[in-house]
Amino acid sequence: MFLDPTFNHRPQFDALLDAILDVNRERRATFFAEVRAEGLTPAQADKFTAAGFTKLEIGLQSVNPDALKRSQRGGSPELVAKAAAMLRERGIDLLVDLIIGLPGDGVDDVRRGVDFLLEHDLGRFAQVFPLSVLPGTAMRASAAQDGLEYDPAPPYRLRRTATMSGDDILDALLDAEERLDRRLDEFPRPYLAQRDEAARPQDVFELDVDRATDADRVRAREPGAQHVALWIRGDDLWAALAAVLDAIDARLAVDPHATIDVVLAPGRAFPMNLIEAIARRFADAPRSYAGRHLAHRGEDAQHRLVTVLREGAPSRRTGSKLSTNVSRSSAR
Repeated sequence: MFLDPTFNHRPQFDALLDAILDVNRERRATFFAEVRAEGLTPAQADKFTAAGFTKLEIGLQSVNPDALKRSQRGGSPELVAKAAAMLRERGIDLLVDLIIGLPGDGVDDVRRGVDFLLEHDLGRFAQVFPLSVLPGTAMRASAAQDGLEYDPAPPYRLRRTATMSGDDILDALLDAEERLDRRLDEFPRPYLAQRDEAARPQDVFELDVDRATDADRVRAREPGAQHVALWIRGDDLWAALAAVLDAIDARLAVDPHATIDVVLAPGRAFPMNLIEAIARRFADAPRSYAGRHLAHRGEDAQHRLVTVLREGAPSRRTGSKLSTNVSRSSAR
């Protein structure tokens, strides 16, 4: 992966592409890069293919000329469509970016951007996401002047602009998802692996609140991997709320920045009060990048909650802002 947002505009680009082609003529390696549509030639597209580039990212960003100008972007949507067609003809997979919240853009501009992608058969390649106002960029330097408000911590997600409220930004994202017929922010699946006693560091911890010994409670508090699952079993988990919250608190204390899947495996139905109590615990916990990444959707990708039911068990559960999942398992 070449981490350069304007890979084909870098100095001596053609010489670099020739050098990559020369060492990878057998295409034993594959490459990814982000390119600008303007200036991309058919000869360069041929060389990308021959050199082993199997996927390229192109920034449409907006269909509003004023927004592109204020963002110091050259080119035009028409050049993006032309470059995309040229690359697709050569079998190169694409990502095409559309940003929500560029200075001067409104909800209608984002919708017109989605229209453009669909009209040019680029919907399946679309990445639509709110602007991140990154340090060291011209966008950050002019943020106050442009009326951009953003989160102070990574990923520096946009909160509002002079022309879009926070609700407008989220509505534009959800509208794009509905029209593209897919979720654009992938939510990671829960970690439901079996415990491997030999794993070091351990990534699965288990606690049966009805039968736990002192040794079991000590094991549930051991340092673990960066992403762990905490299985909590018990006949009546609501009655054992104090033990459930104690086990969660112990894991948060061991590594408050780890990603944790709390997996509830109840023997009987419990009230939603249990979910809400765990959600409050998670809401008070420190958040890493993973916890902030989907915060604009009211989701927490760092602290996840899953309920696993035995085959045939009642499954009357409802979701919450914590993004609760319900799974069925005959093994569990």
